[in-house]
Amino acid sequence: MTLSFPLSISVSGESVSRVELKGELDVYTAPKLIAVLSDLLEQGCGRIVIDLSRLQFIDSVGLGTLIKYDREAAGTGGGLVLMDPSAQVRKVLRITALDQHLRIEFTGSVNRDRVCLMREAGYA
Repeated sequence: MTLSFPLSISVSGESVSRVELKGELDVYTAPKLIAVLSDLLEQGCGRIVIDLSRLQFIDSVGLGTLIKYDREAAGTGGGLVLMDPSAQVRKVLRITALDQHLRIEFTGSVNRDRVCLMREAGYA
């Protein structure tokens, strides 16, 4: 019996790598992301954009993975950029105050407007 983890990862780019996550980032799936981020850093790519728009769930292990690799990338002069986190992930980042410590960016004015409204309502 093979286990299928609900996390999909795709990587693209050269000077700045883009990692797209889809599904859940948790204790069971974090090792897949750790392997990808470790490989990117070993290849000398310290500037990594992680697209979180299709990530549905993140637990403490997933958060710890993002923190660890943000620090490791910063040590090479780079860093992680968390792009377009889903509403669920934004809420976790806000509750844990990691939105104050990790670099989070949004594409398009629609997303920024939505985040502003959610922030005003206490959800983002």
